[in-house]
Amino acid sequence: MIVRVLLKGLLLLFGAMVVQQCSLSAESETEKAVIVTATSLNCRATPSVSGRKISAFVFGQIVAVSGVSDKTDTIEGTTAHWFRSSRFDCWIFGGYVFQNRMLNAQRIIHLERQEFIGNMLCGGNSCGSSFEAILVDSAYVAPVWYSDYCETPDVPCTGRIVGELTVYDDRIQLHEPSAYYWENSDRTVRKITGPGFAPEIVDYYGNLYKKADKNGLYYANGYYSKITREQARRNAESGVQSDSPAGIFFIEKNITSDEAFRHAMFK
Repeated sequence: MIVRVLLKGLLLLFGAMVVQQCSLSAESETEKAVIVTATSLNCRATPSVSGRKISAFVFGQIVAVSGVSDKTDTIEGTTAHWFRSSRFDCWIFGGYVFQNRMLNAQRIIHLERQEFIGNMLCGGNSCGSSFEAILVDSAYVAPVWYSDYCETPDVPCTGRIVGELTVYDDRIQLHEPSAYYWENSDRTVRKITGPGFAPEIVDYYGNLYKKADKNGLYYANGYYSKITREQARRNAESGVQSDSPAGIFFIEKNITSDEAFRHAMFK
């Protein structure tokens, strides 16, 4: 009888240890970093669109995640898994984030103020955009200030850009932004992919050519000479595809992952 009780106790203890070990394994999943590419991304109690909203992340924010859902969902034509936020213990939809490889403090690099040239980011005019970029593995995110062509002259044109990068021994090459967002503006584009730019971009450039007089709306070139709608469209597409907001920047200093996350919490 005593032996049976002891064996039963040992089995219960072993079972408890196994359960605890499994629980610890689930909680100690390898942490990754993702960058939000939606204007606002809800973090929900369960990995589904019906889950209760716990928090929300903004465009360009770096989020530490340590879990992925078994199932996928399709939202606005995008199919992806859900990721669990390590900090808030809630779930974000993976279709609206840049997914990076392992979070590695040695590969997170902070660049001091540099110039970023690109017509596409400046509303059609050539201008420099000064920013501090946070680089996370194969992607970067940066708050930007546009030095020209603000919609409201009294309000600074600020925003965020997100894109991919290539790390070399002595330099980092930032590629064209895959998404950008202007604050104080309704111009929000989730994805720009290769030469097939998002219609919102082309439509915006087309609107730059619209003018009006007593006879109504018409299209004009840069010299205010009237042109056809098709000419305006070609000009818009040409303007978009000729823009190349890419540059090469030199590594200045490394920072820890904690510092990177603090820098990335843009308000």
